[in-house]
Amino acid sequence: MNPSEEDRRFRPVLDSIVALAAASTPFLDLYFNELSETSGTPFSFATASMFAFVIGISLLVRRRFPLPVLVLLLLGAVMAAATGKEELPIPFTIAAAVALFTVASTLPRQTAVLAGVVSIAIAFPLELVSTRGSMISRESLAPVFWSAFAVAAGDAVRSRRIYVQVLEERARRAEETREQEARARVTEERLHIARELHDIVAHHIAVVNIQAGLAERAMSRNALETAATAVSHVSEAARLALDDLSAVLHLLRGTGDIDRRDPAPGLDQVNDLLDSYANADNRVRTTIRGKAQPLHAASELTAYRVIQEALTNATKHGILGETHLTLSYEPRDFVVHVSNPVRTDAEGNLPAPPGTGYGMIGLHERVDAIGGRVSAGPQANGIFVVEAHIPYAPAEPVRTEATS
Repeated sequence: MNPSEEDRRFRPVLDSIVALAAASTPFLDLYFNELSETSGTPFSFATASMFAFVIGISLLVRRRFPLPVLVLLLLGAVMAAATGKEELPIPFTIAAAVALFTVASTLPRQTAVLAGVVSIAIAFPLELVSTRGSMISRESLAPVFWSAFAVAAGDAVRSRRIYVQVLEERARRAEETREQEARARVTEERLHIARELHDIVAHHIAVVNIQAGLAERAMSRNALETAATAVSHVSEAARLALDDLSAVLHLLRGTGDIDRRDPAPGLDQVNDLLDSYANADNRVRTTIRGKAQPLHAASELTAYRVIQEALTNATKHGILGETHLTLSYEPRDFVVHVSNPVRTDAEGNLPAPPGTGYGMIGLHERVDAIGGRVSAGPQANGIFVVEAHIPYAPAEPVRTEATS
């Protein structure tokens, strides 16, 4: 429970105590003969009871009707003085001060100041009567003092309340901003991992395609052992693809675990990647140029994904033959160059490859994110080329994905 809620719960109790205390002042005044022995007609017990009732009920509802309560109590003071007193009655003085404090603490400052001026204008003449017109006596200046004090105290309470509300609002907005930023980071992480899994699933499907073709040709040649091995690879790749598809769905639905601890693949796993694509009818020839240099983890992962996507694209949209992979350690960048033959129509034109193209879009985004550049497209000689220039270290600090 915050302080404002505690304050709201305590208010009815506080209002009741204040109203009860103020309502008892007519009886205390009567008991000490302050109302009956000074001058004029003494107040009776019935009159004191009526004053107590008016004061008590008024102060109970002062928060809901601050201005009407103040006006009622000021009029009551005038009527009480007219019944036989030549000075402002003490019970109504106390009650009016409480009501004026409430006005200042709940209404705008201009309204509170105006209410204070009106209170002085009403109470000051009543005190002048008791002081025989003395303008500077303690009694005549009392309305000025208690009115100014009530307005100042109420305004201070109102200002503090506004200040606390502003702080609470700032804290609430800051908390909302933190929550929104946290949700945005989680969403970004989920989409990032989903893209990673898309690349992996595409790789598994490409392996299924290659090994299924190999199994079909092996069975046609009655090479059962080769066919059985290929079918086993198909089964394993299909199982992994289904697992990764399930992970993608869970991530996008917000029910998956984004804290994956599998190590990120790198260039040391390229040979295993090439083995999964190669078969008797589809060879991958690898050429390495230049002196090997270390790559930042993010750059190395990006290079691996470029190779994976290029080989997947070659398997899905190309024709069986020889795929060339060239890895070049150039002075400024690490260059990945993948080329493979593609199908042409009867006139030798290169048709647009089927598919959504999301893999290549993701490839461009990945390379751009570390400050590199990539190009992909068919050439006039019927060869599809993917070439990526990857900096040895990212242009900006990026996630290495070692824990993705």
